Amino acid sequence: MAHLLAKTDGKYAMAYLGETPWHGLGQAMQSDSTFEEWLAASGLTYELETAEVRYEVAGNMLAMPSRRVILRNDTNKAIGVVGNGYQPVQPRTVMEFFRDLCSDMGYRLETAGALKGGAVYWAMARTPETVTLNTNGQKDTIDQFVLLSTSADGSRSTTGQFTSVRVVCNNTLSLARASTADDAKRFEKAVARIPHSTEFDADAMKRSLGLVQQRDSWTSFVDQMERLQKVTVSDAHATAWFSDLLRPAKKSAAPVIDAKQAQQSGADYLAALLADKIEVPVVAEPVEKRAIRGLDTLQQAYKSAPGAAPGTAYGLLQAATYFVDHARGKDDAEARLTSAWFGQGESLKDRALSKALELI
Repeated sequence: MAHLLAKTDGKYAMAYLGETPWHGLGQAMQSDSTFEEWLAASGLTYELETAEVRYEVAGNMLAMPSRRVILRNDTNKAIGVVGNGYQPVQPRTVMEFFRDLCSDMGYRLETAGALKGGAVYWAMARTPETVTLNTNGQKDTIDQFVLLSTSADGSRSTTGQFTSVRVVCNNTLSLARASTADDAKRFEKAVARIPHSTEFDADAMKRSLGLVQQRDSWTSFVDQMERLQKVTVSDAHATAWFSDLLRPAKKSAAPVIDAKQAQQSGADYLAALLADKIEVPVVAEPVEKRAIRGLDTLQQAYKSAPGAAPGTAYGLLQAATYFVDHARGKDDAEARLTSAWFGQGESLKDRALSKALELI
């Protein structure tokens, strides 16, 4: 499989602070590294330019006025073809988003980099917020981060979101927006998006995320995690939960109607339906353990992954995040990273959080 992380001068376009990430890729930074050093180490020093889309017909070069090529100015390599109204966000701008947050609000850059030849790029910073829970008698620290990502190929809008990292195993999980105590089961992802049809406005993004009021979302997240720790689940319930997470049971295409009901006249039957007098059973297909790819790995993570908390809804959620971040597609760390942050893995973790909150 082709590498997903971009490379600059033979180095992976990724920088990080602290311990080597679980994927083992990128350049290590120091706590006093400057923004310019971060830009260079993360490979985000290139700028984006546009050019005409041209094609040859019978020896003649023609232009396509409705489309533009996005290219890197350092390599002249094309990384996307977009419409004329597409407004790319420069890689430096993604980094600069965090400058005042780091200098004035106690944030700290943690990682930055580029994927897919430089077409997708991001930066992530740690916020001052942290919490230590008690999981099976052990300290369980979770830190809060803000991730800003975008693309230059039309694959994603400029997206800012809160995320958390569980220190014991480096699991990552998106945060939900603040909700009331009576609405703790609701999962509304704490995310803001600005489409490329408009110019990126860093201040508008910060307002949309509510960075000044960020503690509201964090407090809600902590409350949800503490509640999940108190919900007990059996092994059988855990297996069913994981099975549904990986392969939701499908419903039959058509409802099953009793023969006597079918003999009613169309008008009478419709009236009965409208009056809510007929119960229409929905038959779910049985879920077979052997048919669900990844179920055994997920259950193993539930029992024995770092920081495992079997027997609780919190353990279900953490097993799912560990599975996505560390075990799913384990032979390709780059693909797993991309999926966990921006792809199917991210969606699976969001679904796991939503399903877990339903157990509260």
